[in-house]
Amino acid sequence: MQVGDLFADRYQVEEYIPAGLYTSVWRVQDTQLSRHCLLKMPCVTPSSEAATQRFLNEARLVAAIRDTTYVAQVFDAGEADGFPYFTQELVE
Repeated sequence: MQVGDLFADRYQVEEYIPAGLYTSVWRVQDTQLSRHCLLKMPCVTPSSEAATQRFLNEARLVAAIRDTTYVAQVFDAGEADGFPYFTQELVE
């Protein structure tokens, strides 16, 4: 993925954010809702459906946390271009 790409027919990629060993994090513009957010996805294509579900489970667990004082809100989750992903509130 590169700056300028449109991911999942919705997210305009703006910037790569170095964040972790196993995941890629990008600052994106949600073109449907006109807001900036973070897009998180695995660095490599998951090796199995179980690996995909483990990643999406992280999104479900974070989304279940109601105290948004310390946890960025999850906006969206799904799969596109062979990768599971989720988007979160962008906290500067």
